[in-house]
Formats: sequence, C-alpha cells, structure tokens
Amino acid sequence: MVEPESQRRKDIKFKAEMRHGIKKPVLLTSSDKINAKLVDANLGNVIIFDDNLIHGGAINNGLKTRVSLEFTLVIPY
Repeated sequence: MVEPESQRRKDIKFKAEMRHGIKKPVLLTSSDKINAKLVDANLGNVIIFDDNLIHGGAINNGLKTRVSLEFTLVIPY
C-alpha cells in the first residue's frame, strides 16, 4: 500500500516511536487525509520507492510468499 506522491507532501505529519529497539514512524495526520492504494504488481516485479513515501503492508491474498527487502542507496553530491 502506498500514498501516491506522499514523499512530496508537506501536510503529512508523523513522529518516531521506539519499537523492539527500532525507530518506527507513527502517523499524526488524520487517516481521512490519506488515500493509500494497493500497488498493482505482477509476480517478479520489483518496486523501489523514496524513503519518505508513506507505505505499509497489505494482506497477501496470493498463492506465493511476498518478500520484502530494505536497502539504502547513497549517492554522493
């Protein structure tokens, strides 16, 4: 699930909360201002998105296991 173009929005507020030793974001903006969409992806597709994009999981109704991998790409200026 992603909120399209949310990485560019300035009206979405959040705070950080420690969970299991990891800082996790907690959305402060009302959920009625968020309209997350399920990403339409086919088996084998890879999705790469901006770290500031609001995103979250959805129930996997498929027959295959979904795999998530997180990485950070550092580009020198």
